[in-house]
Amino acid sequence: KLRERIPELQARITDKRREEVITALQKRAERLKAHSQPGFTGTKNEHLRTVNKGPAGAKLRKLAVHFLEGRAPKAVYALYATPALIPRYKPATMSAEDPRPVGSPEPFYRWAVGALVDELLLKLLPRLRRHGVGRVQAADLDAWIEALAELELKDALTEQRQSLLRD
Repeated sequence: KLRERIPELQARITDKRREEVITALQKRAERLKAHSQPGFTGTKNEHLRTVNKGPAGAKLRKLAVHFLEGRAPKAVYALYATPALIPRYKPATMSAEDPRPVGSPEPFYRWAVGALVDELLLKLLPRLRRHGVGRVQAADLDAWIEALAELELKDALTEQRQSLLRD
């Protein structure tokens, strides 16, 4: 069903919003931590950080926006839909004799989606702080958006009620 709504959602994206996401992508690339093991396409965080610093960085960020806006072919989303279970070696041993078979999302996906979440949190935090909420974890973003909508609706209803009482 979401695929059917993509054209409608894409129409709501403004150039200003796109630039905000590009800035968030650049900031997140600067903060990427080095990992010794690549994702399933061979990409590492170090690769993304290095490319973002160079002349190709702008192109990579535009590619990420293209991906985030749902403009990539369906096959690309199918590739990223399920993290591959590949052996990840414990930092202490870095040995194939002691692997952890865990889901390993591709670094490109984690970087792009993480930057979008960062940008949403930046916009959401001031609104949440007005309601006395301090720290927000990205994992709780959906719950916070729902809670914020309820709080703002309650505030709007209270304000409307007070206005009616004054009149």
